[in-house]
Amino acid sequence: MFSERSIEDKMEIAIADLESDQHTESILFFLEKYLPAFVEEIKLLENERENSINSQLSLFLNSCVLSENSFRFLFDRESPDSKSPEDITVNKKTGQRFLKIFVIECKRLPAPPPSHREQEYVAGKGAGIQRFKELQQGKHFSTAAMVGYVEKENFSYWFKQMNFWIEELTKQPENILWSKKDKLQKEYEREKVAKYKSENSRTNGTNIHLIHFWILKTVDKTTNTKK
Repeated sequence: MFSERSIEDKMEIAIADLESDQHTESILFFLEKYLPAFVEEIKLLENERENSINSQLSLFLNSCVLSENSFRFLFDRESPDSKSPEDITVNKKTGQRFLKIFVIECKRLPAPPPSHREQEYVAGKGAGIQRFKELQQGKHFSTAAMVGYVEKENFSYWFKQMNFWIEELTKQPENILWSKKDKLQKEYEREKVAKYKSENSRTNGTNIHLIHFWILKTVDKTTNTKK
C-alpha cells in the first residue's frame, strides 16, 4: 500500500513539474491553430467510428509538430493492451522517456446509437465531462481538453443542448456533484471550429478547467462504413 502511494506521489510531482502554464498554453494554442487544418485536410467517412477519427487526429497533429524535442500526441485506445483511460494524451520528452503532460477526451456529436448514450458528452456511463468529474481520467491535471466531432446540427445547437442537459442534472437531488457552474461558456463559434470552456468540480474537492474544441466534421459519402 505504501509503495503504491509513493509511486502515485512521485507521479503527481513529476506531472506538476511538467504541467506548467507555459506547457498547457502551448498545447492549447497548438490545438487551436491546427484543428481547423484537420477539418480542411482530412476527409472522414460517413458514420466513421470514433476510434478511427481519434487515431487520424492524433497522426495529423503529430505531423504538425516541428521540433523533435516538442510534445507528442499518442492514441492507443484501439490496442487491447491499452491501460490509458483517455482518448489522446500529450507527452513531453524528459531524459530518455516521454511523460504524459496533458489529456484530451473526444466525442461524436450526436453520440452514435444506442439511444441511451444520447448525453455521452456530458453524463452517463463513459461520458466525457462526468469521467473528468469522477477522476476516471485527468486525475493528476488541473486543465484538460475535449474535442467534439459535430456530425449533425451546428455549434449553437450543441452548446444549448449541453447546457440544457447540465441544467436538468442540477434539478435531480441525487446528482450532488452537478451544479450550474458546470455549464459551458462560449469563447467563439467560427465556420469550422468552435471553442468553449467550463470549470468542473470533482469528487476529491478540486476543480478541472476544461477547454472544449468542436469541429464541423467534413464527411466523404463516396464510401460508407458500418458502425
